[in-house]
Amino acid sequence: MMYSGLRLKKIDFLIITIILVSAIYIYYHLIDRDPLVIGVDAPYYMIQVREILRSGSMKYRDPPLTFYILYAIAYIVNDLRLGFIIGASILAASASIPFYMLIKEVTGKYIPAITTILLILYSPLYLRMLADFVKNQFGVMFIGLAMIYLFKDGKTSRDYILIFLFTLLAGLTHILDFALILIILGGYTLTSLLGRDREWRIVLLIAIVSIAIYYIGYLLSPFYFGDLNRGFGFISDITSSEENIRRTPNITMYIPGITALFLSLILIGYKLYKKDYNVKFLFSIAILDLFLIIPWNSNWVYRFLIMTFLPSSLILGYIVSLVGNRFNMLLISLVIFTMPVSNTLMTVNHLHPTINMLEYNDFTAIGNIIEPNSIIVFKESLIKRYWAEYILNHEIYSRIPHIPDLSTIYIIVRNDRIGPPHAKLLYHGSVYSLYILKNMIY
Repeated sequence: MMYSGLRLKKIDFLIITIILVSAIYIYYHLIDRDPLVIGVDAPYYMIQVREILRSGSMKYRDPPLTFYILYAIAYIVNDLRLGFIIGASILAASASIPFYMLIKEVTGKYIPAITTILLILYSPLYLRMLADFVKNQFGVMFIGLAMIYLFKDGKTSRDYILIFLFTLLAGLTHILDFALILIILGGYTLTSLLGRDREWRIVLLIAIVSIAIYYIGYLLSPFYFGDLNRGFGFISDITSSEENIRRTPNITMYIPGITALFLSLILIGYKLYKKDYNVKFLFSIAILDLFLIIPWNSNWVYRFLIMTFLPSSLILGYIVSLVGNRFNMLLISLVIFTMPVSNTLMTVNHLHPTINMLEYNDFTAIGNIIEPNSIIVFKESLIKRYWAEYILNHEIYSRIPHIPDLSTIYIIVRNDRIGPPHAKLLYHGSVYSLYILKNMIY
């Protein structure tokens, strides 16, 4: 279950190219299916990229890698929206490539590798991330790249350096991907320790040094490494006696992870029964899966369950490799791949923007009214405020800021709510109305 090194052939590159191009094409049309772009966080990404195009730096603190890649693509195509759609499609599709390589090398077979990458690309959970959790989705690539070199036999110093590098790159992409690599490293370390393999020391060292560097980055540049606050928040949640889950996941979200854990434990038990102690790959996946399906007292539990597409796809791909001949292998792969089709179609059907065209038209009309250098107050959810900021190309506040000598303050209010007192109505649209307050001095 370990391998000596990458042995990719021309046919591997052909398979990867066909799958990658197909996925990019499908993803592009899924994201572009609506004029407003699907995804809860889509306007946030476009705001960040627009600010990089304008000033060279991001507007909001976040790990930078994904945004600067999206910026480069937007710059090349000379169109912000098109650049985001192309970029999100490429990043999402390419993130799956390392897992083809991983399963191909671990099993030595093509069909399991193809099954794995297709299960990832068209998993309902992976599609849910499309154009929304773009950073998290792109960071999956570094998990796969780290695993390729982690589960290689006869590792050299170069391999350990690459594992370390991909761990750091995950940290520059999304805190969750960084954390999941650390969990995989932890599972590998524990297995090595139990098997009296001295390799556990260097793998543990990679994890510790990666955490230390990330923390130093957080102290020196919280703008880029501020994601660590989410990690602190998670620890605070699970150590708190209070209920911290605002969104309880549907029980069906646990099915992929529980299934993967059950299958991985059966495989581990069978191998140990046969006195085959080479279980580092399966054990690490089981540890990762267990972490993701624990019902933590945190809002992160929903994001963890979305990531169960990874261990479930890897385990199912590995199981396919155990089938005797190619025909049966292909048959089992088709059965596995068609099982989640209904959920996949349901997920695709629910991919839509978080505002409708009526709201978009209102924001566009409001943008033609507001004056430059004014204050805009919009008390709706952060999701709506990002859309307002993106369309209006203007700073949006959730409440009137305490800034001296304000000349003009605009307030956007939903039509089903009462407008602010002592304000003049400037615009009444299908969803929102615009009011103006003048000569407010603090």
